[in-house]
Amino acid sequence: MFGRRAPIYLWLGLSLLFAVIFAMAPLNEPNDDRATVGSAPALLQRGEKVMGRASKMHAAVMSEPAPAPMAFAQPDGGGFASDAGGFHGGGGGGFDATVVNEMRAVPAPPPPAGVLSGPVVLKSGSLEATVLPGAVPAAVAALGALAGSLKGFVEASNSYTDTWLLTRWRDAAAAGVPLPAAAAAALAPGGSPQTHASLTLRVPAASFDRLRGDVRDALAALGADAAAVVVSESSNAQDVTESYADTVARLGTDAAALARMDVLLGSANTVHEVLAVKREMDAIESRIAGLEASRKATEGQARQSSLFVNVHLAEPPAPPAPPTPTPHPGWSPGATLGTAVAALGRAGTVGMDVLIYAAVFSVPVGALLWAGALLWRRAGGGGRAGGLSAAEAGSE
Repeated sequence: MFGRRAPIYLWLGLSLLFAVIFAMAPLNEPNDDRATVGSAPALLQRGEKVMGRASKMHAAVMSEPAPAPMAFAQPDGGGFASDAGGFHGGGGGGFDATVVNEMRAVPAPPPPAGVLSGPVVLKSGSLEATVLPGAVPAAVAALGALAGSLKGFVEASNSYTDTWLLTRWRDAAAAGVPLPAAAAAALAPGGSPQTHASLTLRVPAASFDRLRGDVRDALAALGADAAAVVVSESSNAQDVTESYADTVARLGTDAAALARMDVLLGSANTVHEVLAVKREMDAIESRIAGLEASRKATEGQARQSSLFVNVHLAEPPAPPAPPTPTPHPGWSPGATLGTAVAALGRAGTVGMDVLIYAAVFSVPVGALLWAGALLWRRAGGGGRAGGLSAAEAGSE
């Protein structure tokens, strides 16, 4: 059937068969865990390897003494939690009832020293004032002395010179702006007065309201050489009673939990137990440190109120404007012609006004004149008639 091609077909068939077998069978070292998919001998071999490794692991675990599980009751108020590598509760051994009772018997620690009672209010404010050149250092000294007189202190202070603002003041002084002698001396060549200063004053909370008024008085006491003007002022009071009480309560809870964990640490029998308890104690101590820092910061702000004061030079006044010169224009034919035309127009206007007035007044004036002439003629004509009659009579 195949003839001379049979060896070729046989060679191709055997090649394909071996290719399938060796492609699906593992060609690794004998200690490899992979098995040929669908090969029963390979699966059996893999199962034997896995079982062998499990037996070795089990024997190794059983040869080591396992730590006793730590079972105990949760202390009142919490404070620690179990994790996969720590201790756990439940039956099956662990700490006995004596240790649990010792933990419960640990008294709660007293509250930290200096805990505030009643409402906890944080007071703060800010004030901004302007002064003349040369008065900034005097203002800083006066405010520092004021804080000390109220049993407070200057928490922060910063001062600097704005060259551009100083130059503007010097230009204004050169242009003739009147200044006090101290300000003029500060702006003289070689002088470098401070232009800005900021201070944070801390005083007892009971003196905060008085501080705000005293700052105004201290700046006004600098006199005309400073000409201090308060341009803005603000105050703020923040009630933090609830958050502060929560911080103190959490501190007490964690302190009690730490004391009970110390009892548990003393009863640990193995290294695993000690490490598990120590991890919990470290976590509690870290929380206590953060809460304690927050508590002290709040108490410090509640006991000492703060006022931020910013003092700087005022804007320089504008120099007086120079007088406006009176213009003196030269002779101009066009200007003269315009003036003549304007005069002619005014004369024409006046003439027209005269004619209008004359026309209006001519009616009543003419009527009066006609009436007077008529009366006069009547009176004069009657006399002449009488005289003629008498003369005629005499001649007869």
